[in-house]
Amino acid sequence: MSTLDLAHTPAAEPPPGMVSNLQNPHIRNHAPTFVLAIFGMCIATMLLTMRIYTKAVLARIFGIDDVFLLFAWAMSLVIQIFILYLKGAGLTGVHIWDISLADLKHVVLITTAISIVYLAFMAFAKFSILIFYMRLSPQRWFKYAVYATMALTATFSLVLMLCLAFACIPLKRVWDPTITEGHCINRGNVFMATAGLNAATDIIMLFLPMPIVFKLQVPRVQKIGLVVIFSVGSITAATSIVRLVLMPPLIANLDMPWALTTPSSWICIEANLVIICGSLPILRLFLKHTWPRLIGETSYGTGRSKITGNPGSESAELSNLERSRNGRPKRYSRMNDFTRGETLMEDERDGSETFIIDDKENVIVHTEPVEQVKPTRPFSQIYSGPGVPPSPPYGHAEPPPKPF
Repeated sequence: MSTLDLAHTPAAEPPPGMVSNLQNPHIRNHAPTFVLAIFGMCIATMLLTMRIYTKAVLARIFGIDDVFLLFAWAMSLVIQIFILYLKGAGLTGVHIWDISLADLKHVVLITTAISIVYLAFMAFAKFSILIFYMRLSPQRWFKYAVYATMALTATFSLVLMLCLAFACIPLKRVWDPTITEGHCINRGNVFMATAGLNAATDIIMLFLPMPIVFKLQVPRVQKIGLVVIFSVGSITAATSIVRLVLMPPLIANLDMPWALTTPSSWICIEANLVIICGSLPILRLFLKHTWPRLIGETSYGTGRSKITGNPGSESAELSNLERSRNGRPKRYSRMNDFTRGETLMEDERDGSETFIIDDKENVIVHTEPVEQVKPTRPFSQIYSGPGVPPSPPYGHAEPPPKPF
């Protein structure tokens, strides 16, 4: 009985009028994908490094959301390296009758691994964002909505990963197309569910924080800025929708190595955008500490700048409310109706931000860093407004408030 030579046997019969060419097949041009992927990985890595440095060193608020984003970044590199390997080795962007059965086994094995790692990558990236969302507001409905989104993401990611990993009986048939005995589930439906559920959760996460942002009592310009920050995620939602649209033709196409070219390129774009969008909100804080003039700030060497105008009109950014790792409290500021400010400052060496709690909406925000200076006029002339009784400055009649 003769043994099939997998390395020299075409993976499929060519269509009428075509001839199989294993030695010099026609391959699509993959140069744009290599440029986009490598450039994207460099930008994503640079911005993630800025985020980690800012949160771990400057602000000392490195948290589990950063750990999850680091895991997602590592998985995005694995995914893109696999995709670039397939393209560089001439295993995608080539017709199935122009590659051998041995090469097709590599394609099926690697694409299965990419699909499983992709699900884990998206889950970790979404967890990072959702954990950050948990710090935006203590309102019960919002926390329940975040928990529900996390549960949905964890459930469908785990179920789909198991479906892909154990799709066939015998198990070896998952990655070996030469095995014909046994049976497999419809993996096309699994791929459609992956694209559809990821697109759906991206849209949910895009609109989830908007009610919190719209209720903030901050100037319109700052509110628009916050909406823009959270709307950056719409870019990744758009790429998810594009992949969802591209998926049905790919599933129906029997010429899999050729059909994989465009969807795999979009996966590289999406993988980098997820990391970039997760790191962008921290970029402004990083520039404040390292290059303040670039964003129109005064020197940030001590982490302070003077208050100008009405304290209630200071620019605000959503942030978390935590204590530093060494037990010292961060700087906090409580504003009653955002008209009268009381600020508890910390050590000059601390790079943390000044936080505000909205007493009405119970929403956490923080102002631009401030410098505590001795007032040259009576406190009542500086901070009192209509309907607000004057309060003495710190160090005179009342001690500073305790951290919350």
